[in-house]
Amino acid sequence: MLCTVRSGAAQSSSGAAVFGRLMQKRMDALAEEPAIAARAPGKHGMALMQAAGDSALYLVDDIGLQTLSRLFAETAARAPTAVCASLYTGGSAAFPDAFAEMLRTTDSTLVDRWAAFMTGVTRAGILRPPSGRVATPDVMTEAVRRLLGKHPPAERATLRRGAAKTGSADDVCFFSVTLYRDLASLPASEAGPLFRALMRGVQPKIV
Repeated sequence: MLCTVRSGAAQSSSGAAVFGRLMQKRMDALAEEPAIAARAPGKHGMALMQAAGDSALYLVDDIGLQTLSRLFAETAARAPTAVCASLYTGGSAAFPDAFAEMLRTTDSTLVDRWAAFMTGVTRAGILRPPSGRVATPDVMTEAVRRLLGKHPPAERATLRRGAAKTGSADDVCFFSVTLYRDLASLPASEAGPLFRALMRGVQPKIV
């Protein structure tokens, strides 16, 4: 599953340990839901997360991805610069390690919100609803340019370097946090397709 926390990282981070305990409880409760029990009979705890499959995140609805944008922005802002930058440069392959590292600097309230979101991801992976719309590269570019245009001129050069992945890790991190925060501010019907495009590696063309 895209959102699986590496076990080694979980053992070395109190935030990850709290996350693991919360997820165990939430997964046990999720397993009791009739629709989940019918689709994943006999699965409980973290085994239920594994049963959701690697594509589960792609099945989350627009509101869920808007929530994920907000969580990314808040969590990445507290993370080490390189980890923060990897959320944008590394794509889905970088997420498990980046997520585990981010938990090191996350408070209990944010950890609980992540656990709630991940429960929704697992539910989507088990129930397999139709995947939502994906923004085209042109739509992605237009949206990001529009969002960047709302920022002060002094920030735009940094944001452009971060978007193009040509700047420093600090530039990319600043862009990553700003992008996810701005995505979260959009209506869910717009944020969802844009986030799916990002997950599929669509990179906006910023001039």
